[in-house]
Amino acid sequence: LSKSDHPALRKFLKEKVVNGGAIPGCHQLQEKYLGEVYLKEKEALKTHFAKKPVAVIFDETPDVEGRCVMNILIAPLEKDESGRIFAYLADTVFFEECNHSTVSMAVVKCLQEYGIDNDDVIVFNTDNAAYMKKAYTAALQSLYLNSLHVTCMAHIMNLIGGAFRRPFDQLNSFMLSFSQMFYHAGSRKRRYLQFLTKKDRKSVV
Repeated sequence: LSKSDHPALRKFLKEKVVNGGAIPGCHQLQEKYLGEVYLKEKEALKTHFAKKPVAVIFDETPDVEGRCVMNILIAPLEKDESGRIFAYLADTVFFEECNHSTVSMAVVKCLQEYGIDNDDVIVFNTDNAAYMKKAYTAALQSLYLNSLHVTCMAHIMNLIGGAFRRPFDQLNSFMLSFSQMFYHAGSRKRRYLQFLTKKDRKSVV
């Protein structure tokens, strides 16, 4: 606790809490305990992934400092108790330069660290970027012979939608305002329907 802490709080901690006057700061928790917790969780994930077919999902984005950051997720291809396939964040990699070579090396290193057998990798899922495709065709495909490469449909649809939206600035603005109008549904929706009814647009539901 720092000198600026409230005296009553310090007094309470010293009197009522065992070792209350020596509560560690956040930096101590990070330096002493977080590493141990991380290693323990990583070992648990290794056991969870062992001898199971998996899908590997990885995607890159810039951070606030302009660096390339790539998240690598691993999803065992089996349903959990809720009936869903769950993906786990296995690693976050920071690149000075992001290309097919650095991406493929990071993915291979991650899979090796988790002890995943090459034959157990069934799917690689990425966005539709050219260097992601090349990372698979130039490196990953030859190492993981049982794998398929699947590009993210949402990314493709976003690119297509962006191409359609560019020429229609006014329409985009209208649709954005229209969706926001119904963000708080109920009374706003009823008022809009009443307005349409008054305008003899009863066919609109």
